[in-house]
Amino acid sequence: MTTHRILLPLLATTLALIASSALAAETVTMVHPTDPVFEASVWPIQNGKVKSDKIDLQVTFTSIRAVIQAAATQQYDLVPMVTNILPLLAQRGLPIKLIATNQRYSFKGGGSHLYVTANGPIKSVADLKGKTIGVTSLSSSGVTAVRIIMSQIYKVNVALDGGDFKWVEMPMAVLQTALASGRVDAAVLSNEFDYQASKNKDDRNLVPQGLKDALGVAVPSTVVLSYEPKLKARPDAFIEAARMLKASAVYVNNHPDEVFAAVAKAQNIDPAYLHWYYTTYAEIPYDFTNDDFKGIEALWQAVQKLRMVRTLPNLKDLVWDHAVVQ
Repeated sequence: MTTHRILLPLLATTLALIASSALAAETVTMVHPTDPVFEASVWPIQNGKVKSDKIDLQVTFTSIRAVIQAAATQQYDLVPMVTNILPLLAQRGLPIKLIATNQRYSFKGGGSHLYVTANGPIKSVADLKGKTIGVTSLSSSGVTAVRIIMSQIYKVNVALDGGDFKWVEMPMAVLQTALASGRVDAAVLSNEFDYQASKNKDDRNLVPQGLKDALGVAVPSTVVLSYEPKLKARPDAFIEAARMLKASAVYVNNHPDEVFAAVAKAQNIDPAYLHWYYTTYAEIPYDFTNDDFKGIEALWQAVQKLRMVRTLPNLKDLVWDHAVVQ
């Protein structure tokens, strides 16, 4: 009888602590494109370097197309989204709110490289007129950046239909081979293929300028968004998620060798690629700056000129009121 009297209160206390812990750790879900770069950006969270006793931030990796679809279905709490299609999402009535910059192009021109074969006949953008440009996605941030630069700096017609070039979508895995074999005359390569092309002598970048040269400001190519009903229902959980993402970015910047080595080993890639990406191509800061807002508005005006969108939303109306601005 004495034993039961002792054990029952202990059991009740233990169950209460478990229940309290479960209630305290709310789940916030996030989706990211499958890419070692983005895996590195949240590696500190997934490996216990950045912790929280308030939420469990769960990150899922999937294809770019699936991420874009997820934005419409609102199945995840946090979604990185290409900046140039945000006006379209707003026009469709999605209650989006911008949490932070996900990917910010470097001033060194990352994300806007157009490659041709080094020994081929095409030596300039003018030589490319009437030729075929291969891309993985016509709506991607990289392709949009190339089109803006070509239009504003080289003064060519980059319309997808009836312009100076033929634009062809093809799978990422065959794009570089298509360029080498002559199936396409030029190609906008993905991050890792861009890195490989930058090291070899077989391909040459036809457009050395970056968006900075075209727009005069660093441009957030992707931003993290959520949805107003979700944010209003659990503001504290999302404030904590934003804190964790920013802390993760800081950890990566302070410990690049540790993070990049671990991700490279897991993905069987060269860690030099991750170093190249973060120092040359883009950064993943998980915050906002006032220049980010200028960059977003400049990009939107540029895509409007390309007729990718008709009307532009008020950016201030889309930014979450708890977003961290550095």
